[in-house]
Amino acid sequence: MLTRKFVPLVFVAALFLVTPHAVSAQQDGRWSLGARVLYSPYSHTYRYSYLSSDYLKIEDGTGAELFVALRPSPRISWEAAVSELTFDANLSVYNNLHPPGEPSPLIGTASGDYGLRFGTLALLFHPLPGRRYEVYLGPVLGWTTYRIDIAQHREDELIYGGKIGLSTRVASSRWRAMLEYRYLQTEHETTDRDLYGSLAFPTVSLGLAYDF
Repeated sequence: MLTRKFVPLVFVAALFLVTPHAVSAQQDGRWSLGARVLYSPYSHTYRYSYLSSDYLKIEDGTGAELFVALRPSPRISWEAAVSELTFDANLSVYNNLHPPGEPSPLIGTASGDYGLRFGTLALLFHPLPGRRYEVYLGPVLGWTTYRIDIAQHREDELIYGGKIGLSTRVASSRWRAMLEYRYLQTEHETTDRDLYGSLAFPTVSLGLAYDF
């Protein structure tokens, strides 16, 4: 698929364009280590119909993230993160083999988790460095695996998107608090009798990081 090939190429091109400026900056690299709590208000219902009609609804994702960041210049930083986000999942299955004109009888229901585990790399720009309150934004690229309790297995997929955040120094310490919004999308290749499609979801997070 075109998007699957195009997004990583754009990200790699950005790496080569930005790195020379970062290396020549008049500031030593600074490392940060931190964690975030995640919440996604995303809600979606997947539908698959054959001998039965399966309805899988996911909503209200919660999770956590660990990250390490390198800021080689005042205006640029790289961030690598590992994250887990779990949605509440509810599955309803209806029988399609019934007399015409009658409603589809419910076969059964189940509840469980629809989880994503993903590793990402972000290239972040800091338009106003050196201030107590700093805005940062940039693209995100990574890979996700799935942990689904109650429905079809889902293959690993490319995940990409962008994020914007606000960080502030905690008093005069090396600690920083941050509030962040991101929008991520997976690249899904549909197969025969496939329940799923591409997944696109917003996430908000609160985090804390320590600068070394």
